[in-house]
Amino acid sequence: MQILINTEVIDIDTDNINNFSQLIQALETNTLEPNNNFITSIKLNDQILNDQEELDYADFPISKINNLQLFASSPKQLVLDGLVLAETILPEMHTIIAQILVCFEQGQISKAYKEFQVITDGLTWFSTIFHGLTEHFSDDLMDKCLREHAFMTNGNKLSNIFETLIQSQENSDETLFKDLLEYDLLETIGLLCENHKNFLVEIN
Repeated sequence: MQILINTEVIDIDTDNINNFSQLIQALETNTLEPNNNFITSIKLNDQILNDQEELDYADFPISKINNLQLFASSPKQLVLDGLVLAETILPEMHTIIAQILVCFEQGQISKAYKEFQVITDGLTWFSTIFHGLTEHFSDDLMDKCLREHAFMTNGNKLSNIFETLIQSQENSDETLFKDLLEYDLLETIGLLCENHKNFLVEIN
């Protein structure tokens, strides 16, 4: 049986390990956690497993494992990967917000709120990345004097806008909802887009 973490071959004592689940737990405890890494995906016998398959294979006998590859990353690297992805996602969100405002102008209210679900997903994703940034890059932000960078100030502002947007939607306050989209969210996403590239260079 060959075991790899990313591209590195790993040796592990399997004498007291009987199944797939126990093997994963041993690798996490002995190899990943000491290096502050965690699993992002698993390939078992040349097959990438989804979340359900990982559960289904829990009792899979170790004797039937020909090869196992774990893809792992550090929290900081995941944040950096997310920031790189944000270069594409933030402009897409900006475009969709503009389209939502057009829907409101044309009286397509149901369509506007339906499209907003995409923005909700995007904002939730960005909030996760931004939280990871403030948590895992705290010293970097301080040392490089980036706490007041426009990307950071607008990222902090975004969470408050998002919360107020959701409240206005729940209260069926269409006027407030549209105003927040047009005068707060659209502008803030635009500023994030403008300052993203410089911030990514500085944080690296």
